[in-house]
Amino acid sequence: MRAAAIDIGTNSVLLTVAELSLSKKLKPVYEAQKITRLGKGTNRTKRISQASIKRTLSAVRNFQNQAVKMGASPIWVVGTSVLREAKNSGELIRRLKTETGLKLEIISGREEARLGLIGALIDLKLSKPKITLVDIGGGSTEVTLAKSRGIIKSNSLNLGAVRLTEQFFQNKVVTEAALEALLEKLRESWRKLVDWNFRDSQLVGIGGTITTLAALSLSLKRYDSQKVHGQVLSAAGVKDFLLQLSALTLAQRKKLLRLDPARADIIVAGTAILFSFMQKFGFRQVKVSDKGVRWGLLYSKLELN
Repeated sequence: MRAAAIDIGTNSVLLTVAELSLSKKLKPVYEAQKITRLGKGTNRTKRISQASIKRTLSAVRNFQNQAVKMGASPIWVVGTSVLREAKNSGELIRRLKTETGLKLEIISGREEARLGLIGALIDLKLSKPKITLVDIGGGSTEVTLAKSRGIIKSNSLNLGAVRLTEQFFQNKVVTEAALEALLEKLRESWRKLVDWNFRDSQLVGIGGTITTLAALSLSLKRYDSQKVHGQVLSAAGVKDFLLQLSALTLAQRKKLLRLDPARADIIVAGTAILFSFMQKFGFRQVKVSDKGVRWGLLYSKLELN
């Protein structure tokens, strides 16, 4: 059988179509992403704009059509940070149901962390049983501490690449003062996690920011999920990326991010989140996972975990 999962995030919509074999192994058939920027402006207005709803509905319809053509049934759809907060999330839920027949489930920050953990660890070689997972999204960052794949603690913080870009980099211009102000906010935000025992844990990272940095570190001309999955980024390397990206103009960042130029305006904020977290808690490296919530959703719904 084939099944599909669609993850509607603050920045992008992600699709995974996978096939379940008779031996209960789930293999990818097709994956895609579309940046729709659903959360654009919601940090200020607390509402999703009609333009953002339209872009997102179009992306989901296209992904549904692709999944159906590939024989996927069922198709599960979840929404995360921006849909948890926006006052008019119900409009997107109703319109999606009316226009596609799909039921959108808005998941909690804790459920997002749970599914992210399940997905992140698929086919990932780990050196320690204790894991710290950081999932950097457009609207929020989920931090999860786990051991033997069981969650010890999790927290969803309102620190997302889109949210922080809108707060600190007006007109998408990164200045030294604005970057320092952002880093100061991040240092303050991590205080919520100071009593967590990250010692002897391996850091794993998921989300578009982290996979983009991994692709950059590999100098990929075309995105290759198999090469990105399991790639290791050093703390020094992440710092170098932050310094390099923040010194570029938006046009220069788009050129550098030729694999995903639509992410150029938010990549500095996303990288700052990863750098600040690693610096605060003393992580020397992060192992990158190309899988995340949508894979966790498939494993959970199909009862494979």
